[in-house]
Amino acid sequence: MNDKPNNPVTVESLAEDFVARHRNGEEVSVEEYAEAHPELADEIRDVLPAMLMMENVKEGAFDMTGAFEGGETDDGRRIEHLGDYRIVSELGRGGMGVVYEAEQESLGRRVAVKVLQAGALADPKQLSRFEMEARSAARLHHTNIVPVFGVGEHDGMHYYVMQYIQGQGLDDVLVELKRIRRTGDASETRESMHYDTSEAAQREADHSEANQVAVGMLTGQFTINSLTMIGELNPTTDHHGAEITGTELTGLAVTDTESIEPTTETNHEFWRSVTSMGMQVADALSYAHEQGILHRDIKPANLLLDLQGVVWVTDFGLAKAIDGDGLTQTGDVLGTLRYMAPETFKGQSDARSDVFSLGLTLYELITTRPAYDAEAKNELVQQVASCQITPIRRLAPGISRDLETIINKCLERDPNHRYRSAARLRDDLKRYLSDEPIRARRITPAERLVRWCRRNPLVASLTGTIAVLLVVIAVGAGMFAAKQTRLLAQANHLKRNAEVSLSSAVEARKLAETSQAAAVSASREAEKQRGEAVAARDLNLKQLVDGQINTAMTSVEHEETLDALPWLARAVDDEADDERQELHKIRFQQFVRQVPRPVQMIFTDENISTAVLWKNSTRIVVAGDFQDPDDKRGWFRTWNVKTGKPEMELSIMDQNVHRMAISPDGQLLVTAAGNQVFTKIEGEESVGSFRIWSTSSEKPITDTLTLVGSIHQVAFSQNSQRIAAVDNLGNVRVWNTQTGQPTTPVLKHDDLVRAVSFSPDGKHLLTGGHDRKAVIWDAATGKSLATLPHADKVRGAFYTPDGRSIITVCWDRIVREWPADPAAPLAPEDIIEEDSFPYAFTVSPNSQLVVVGYFSGRVNVFDRQSGELRATEIQHDKMVTDLSFSPDSRLLLSASNDQTARIWSVSTGKSVTPPLPHGTPVRVARFASDGRHLLTIARNARVVRVWDLATAERRDQQVTTGRQLSRLRFTQSGSYCAAAGRGGRVLLWKGDDINESPRELKHPGPVFALQFSDDEKWLAAAGASRHVRIWNVATGEQLPGKFQHSSEVRAVRFSADAKRIVSGSSDGTARVWDVASGQALTPPLVHRHRIWTVDITADGSQVVTGTFVSNGDDTRNEVDYEGEIGLWNVATGKLVVPIRQFPRGIHRVRFSPDNSLIVSASETGWFGINEESSSRIWSAKNLQPLSRPFPHSGGVRDAAFSPDGSMVATGGTDGIGRIWDAKTAEPLTKPMKHTRRIVTVKWSRDGRRLLTKQINGVTRVWDVASGQLVVPKIRRSAWTGDAELHPVTGDVVTVDNNRQICTTALDITLDDYEIAALSKIVSGQNIDSTSGLVRSNPVELKDAWERMRKSQPDYFQVSDEQRWNWLLRQSAMAVQAEQWDAARGLLDQLVDKSPDDVLFRRRRANCFAHLQQWPAAMDDLAHAAQQTDVNSGVMFEYIVLLAAQDRLKQAHGLLDREQTQNGNRSKLTRPQAVLLSLVTGNKREAGVIAKVSKDAEMLAEQQPDNNMALFIAGLARYRMGKHAEAHEILSTLEDNTDNWWNRTPSRANCLACLAMVSQKLGKSAEAKRWHQKAVTVWDAFSDLNQETFRYGWSDILVSHLLFKESSGVVKEATPKLIPPPK
Repeated sequence: MNDKPNNPVTVESLAEDFVARHRNGEEVSVEEYAEAHPELADEIRDVLPAMLMMENVKEGAFDMTGAFEGGETDDGRRIEHLGDYRIVSELGRGGMGVVYEAEQESLGRRVAVKVLQAGALADPKQLSRFEMEARSAARLHHTNIVPVFGVGEHDGMHYYVMQYIQGQGLDDVLVELKRIRRTGDASETRESMHYDTSEAAQREADHSEANQVAVGMLTGQFTINSLTMIGELNPTTDHHGAEITGTELTGLAVTDTESIEPTTETNHEFWRSVTSMGMQVADALSYAHEQGILHRDIKPANLLLDLQGVVWVTDFGLAKAIDGDGLTQTGDVLGTLRYMAPETFKGQSDARSDVFSLGLTLYELITTRPAYDAEAKNELVQQVASCQITPIRRLAPGISRDLETIINKCLERDPNHRYRSAARLRDDLKRYLSDEPIRARRITPAERLVRWCRRNPLVASLTGTIAVLLVVIAVGAGMFAAKQTRLLAQANHLKRNAEVSLSSAVEARKLAETSQAAAVSASREAEKQRGEAVAARDLNLKQLVDGQINTAMTSVEHEETLDALPWLARAVDDEADDERQELHKIRFQQFVRQVPRPVQMIFTDENISTAVLWKNSTRIVVAGDFQDPDDKRGWFRTWNVKTGKPEMELSIMDQNVHRMAISPDGQLLVTAAGNQVFTKIEGEESVGSFRIWSTSSEKPITDTLTLVGSIHQVAFSQNSQRIAAVDNLGNVRVWNTQTGQPTTPVLKHDDLVRAVSFSPDGKHLLTGGHDRKAVIWDAATGKSLATLPHADKVRGAFYTPDGRSIITVCWDRIVREWPADPAAPLAPEDIIEEDSFPYAFTVSPNSQLVVVGYFSGRVNVFDRQSGELRATEIQHDKMVTDLSFSPDSRLLLSASNDQTARIWSVSTGKSVTPPLPHGTPVRVARFASDGRHLLTIARNARVVRVWDLATAERRDQQVTTGRQLSRLRFTQSGSYCAAAGRGGRVLLWKGDDINESPRELKHPGPVFALQFSDDEKWLAAAGASRHVRIWNVATGEQLPGKFQHSSEVRAVRFSADAKRIVSGSSDGTARVWDVASGQALTPPLVHRHRIWTVDITADGSQVVTGTFVSNGDDTRNEVDYEGEIGLWNVATGKLVVPIRQFPRGIHRVRFSPDNSLIVSASETGWFGINEESSSRIWSAKNLQPLSRPFPHSGGVRDAAFSPDGSMVATGGTDGIGRIWDAKTAEPLTKPMKHTRRIVTVKWSRDGRRLLTKQINGVTRVWDVASGQLVVPKIRRSAWTGDAELHPVTGDVVTVDNNRQICTTALDITLDDYEIAALSKIVSGQNIDSTSGLVRSNPVELKDAWERMRKSQPDYFQVSDEQRWNWLLRQSAMAVQAEQWDAARGLLDQLVDKSPDDVLFRRRRANCFAHLQQWPAAMDDLAHAAQQTDVNSGVMFEYIVLLAAQDRLKQAHGLLDREQTQNGNRSKLTRPQAVLLSLVTGNKREAGVIAKVSKDAEMLAEQQPDNNMALFIAGLARYRMGKHAEAHEILSTLEDNTDNWWNRTPSRANCLACLAMVSQKLGKSAEAKRWHQKAVTVWDAFSDLNQETFRYGWSDILVSHLLFKESSGVVKEATPKLIPPPK
């Protein structure tokens, strides 16, 4: 090294010397330089390795502003077409390729095509990175990530296709921002710039757009509203490639762009714009990281901002799989140098590196200059490696403190000090936009000093020495100066006193004048306020009530039903109109049913401290102290949970009873008394005591046992033979529970002891305290065995139930896990660290989970098996005060200061019940030992609530039938009710009571249409049987007519006189029949497509028909329209006017009651481009439109006239319900908002209410006059097939897939007093007209509770039938939420009750399959397959599982048996049987294959356009050895662009078969290519569905069988589908 001794040594000079020696071929060592210059060692170790790697990078391949600018350029060929894409223009050039704007000619859409440069083709690593970029981006599906549509190769050029984004790169926007900030001029002035005229127009256009975007940012027009969630942004394009150009620039509304002054207000709006963009990018990065992808090159040039303010992340050329092997090796320096994280030079990168790069981008946007601004490469490398960044406040002095803190946290040099994930950064940015406190903390000066000292230890040591000397000198000088100062002060004292006295007199006079003026002003203001108060008092009473109702309905819309109850109660009291008051009462009763209520409330007249449930939750022990502050005694008492009555006299203790515990064997109860003192006060007497009681005799078995200080905790040993207690003076002791004698001496801590517990084997005792340590003691001798040191006070310490570990919770906000063996090395593992302080904590009984609740309301769940925190929704709005697990570890109970307790599913991390309401903060929430009951205690309350999990949700009348139901109808008088579905039976009830046994009317096959005649004499049903069957309602006799079509019948309608009936069929015809004779009154009324909906006028003279096309329709590809409306004359059987044709199918057509109008419902494209909507009102004379189309996005699924014909109700695909004037088509109510698309709208008989049903089965009832909810969403445990409003009672009646008919009563059973009382009970609140929300009086609450129990006993009782119905609903909900283990546990009880029920067995087998417990799934399916009512789904799953387990002989035997059965007796459908035979056909006899192949050919002939039938035919040809024919069929099928086919596993299966066929034809290369494509398709499918079995686990096993065979034939690896059954 050639250092000059007289010149100061710098890192720059050392770097130059290091590089020069390396270029001369010398072997140089970084450590040699570090040892020679220890004062610069840290900087040397950062900079020199980076310089060495920079020298090793190929010249030109590493750029300081772009990722990969070097390499060979394009070879000059002019590109006009790439496959299906016509090149329009070049958009830009990057390191790996050129991006073009192109048009996809087959779809007519604009796309962006990235083409790998010709020179890069010679570099395998560049080609691999190009392919990696395509794969990485294709895996990601997010609003803010540019989606990839496809990958291809054309004439040796590799390319992939992306969505075309009409926007600007943030690098271009930065240029404009710098210019505007520099000149203050936002106008577009570039006259001084000169460039070729051929490029002028494009550059001017680019500049114009960049200028407008920059202006929009400065004026805050790209700020996301603080209430808008990330996933709900409106992108400029949809993810299917439809482009919205935004050329109107509607996202910008700048009125004056000529001059923008950088005021505080504009800066604030600009910062919010930047924050909004950062939040979008952080959300996109969070999603990519969750998918296992790092971007590694976040910078302005890779972020596109469109004109709507949506940021798009692009260029995944440097992306890397987080857990997988990438193309880069350890130590590779990749990315853009100016935007690299410091650790990148060491070959290290993770999600925090992307956070750092995003922080640099935000820094540059705020300051309009890069964080690293060096121009020379050496200087820039040193800046990056040492993280030398100018503080952002120097460049942007007015920046918000919170935003500065967020950016600084992103830019921390140490990755451990940054945000741990992009999701946390996104959340803090969102909090900043919402004006909420952020989670990040500013670095204090002390912390900054410590970090500087760590980086510069020698300088810090020298500076400290000098500082000490200066202090000594300053002290001496100060003593001399102080003496002189005292003398001078005495001299001036008298002078100042005189001046102060004079000034005080002047100020006093001014104050008097000011006070007089203020008094006059206050008098005037008081007079003004008095007048305003009088005006407010005179407000209309109706407006007051409307305000109360609006407040309540707003709460309901936000899923806060509990908050709505008090306001509804007020509305009932204040309402003057009787009809409106009745509506309020109905609303209240429906809402209150959705709020959980305790099964018992134990009221006391004294304060409550604690309570425990015992004796199988039949008894409860409550303890506390007295209200009189002078009475220091305590008490406890036992109550009967069922009756709520006390069962023993009040036991008085000398002090407050604040702790109780039941021994593990349930035989002992300990009560601890004394004043809880949380500090150690020397010399102060605070004696605590406890006593042990027998739970059987309820008498004490020991004398009062004491400690010196106030007792804080007591704990039983596992065998219940010992008990330990700890106090606030640091004392610990153990006693024998039977004799009350101490078994150890007093053990000592140095401060208050907060925690005590025995090890599961009883040998050791664990304590933890404020002396910053936990101690392990010998439980028998009291000997100290080990001390566990901590950095702060120990809040909690306990053993895991398995006895292997110790968990400690410390005030340093770290939760640690220690080995339980005191002889083992003391090496703790930090398992949880949080920014907030821990308050509540527990461990699951199975020892798997550690849960901690914090002051912030956050709850962390740590999985000890995986060693990671679980992602859950467990969260409270305020501090978490208590946590408790159910005995089976499946549920978690939490309590909080937000006045609720909540029950969570451990497996899903979601709430399983609504919040349990209380009027004040909840401080105690505990599960009972039976796992079913729990108790809660609220602060400052004198009541204990006991809850039952079985009654935590609303209860409606339910009847379970033996059939799956999807259709429900009532007669107009409500005298009869009929229900039907796929079970092949029609159930008919007489009267209102559906609890009575129904009459069963036979109907072969599923029922699709059900209709009563208006005279209530006839009932018609039609469906898959191709017939219409009509019965006499009174006798149940079937009419003799055939009423036959050649295909399934989808719709039937009676005429008003019940003499005629019209039917519509999938055979494309409608027929009008005479009811009595069954004769056809018209020839077939013919359409091109299947008829989906029909109606007939009251006099039977006209018929209207509507058609609908499904995926399997033979005519789907023959015409360019899907929907038709026909108006027919019944007398002539001919059209009144020509058929109207529409691009989309017709869902509903209906005549108005006076037969003059027709309303129709049809879907449209989501944007309705170039589509004529058929959703409108028509003339019934000539089918001419009388209104504009109903303005629903995506069209209308259902429409219906009101009973009087004056109104029309519509339900839209956009989730909006509307009511319109039938004559003018003008809206009569505000939009009725839903969360999913609406599929059903139905009027009540009196036209006052409207029922709506969503596609997911959720049902609502609305008041027509106001457009407001009468009944909140009714969600059954299974999918609701149909819903009706009872014609007489108005009750909501539904049928569902759980074979249940459920009734939600709308009758009023509560009087005004009960409504007010129940409001107080369930909400714990009462509204006062002047003070708002106040707590209700406990005495009044107790009286209301007792009165409600007597007047409404059904609210507090649960029958056995209700219990089983609850199990059925809960299991279905658990399955829907994918809580497989919980659903299995519930289904266990149902199977025990009905072991032969096929539905229960199949559902439980489904749970076992998802839990991958295959033997159990096999047992259930085998049992179900033996039942007489087994369905084809069960048999299909059973045989597939047999085949997957290589039990082919048994599977083939079942298949052979099913295929020889008569068609009516077969338990498999023919396509199912053929598919299974062919999938398992590689080990079958030739004769069997030949027979099955004939069936496959027949299926293909019958359904030539059915993809599945063609696939089966191709597989059959392969099995027969006809490989060329199979190749032709399967290749044609692969070219099919049917969306449904591409979204199922079937396409991957087809590709796997193509691979096998190609191999048999000797095309090995093609076979491998097909197999790899099959794997790629399957991978994309799995990612899209998050590896859930969306298409059924049996379908996945079919794929597994085919992929396994294909891999063997092609000699390729089998993709990972699911673990194969053993």
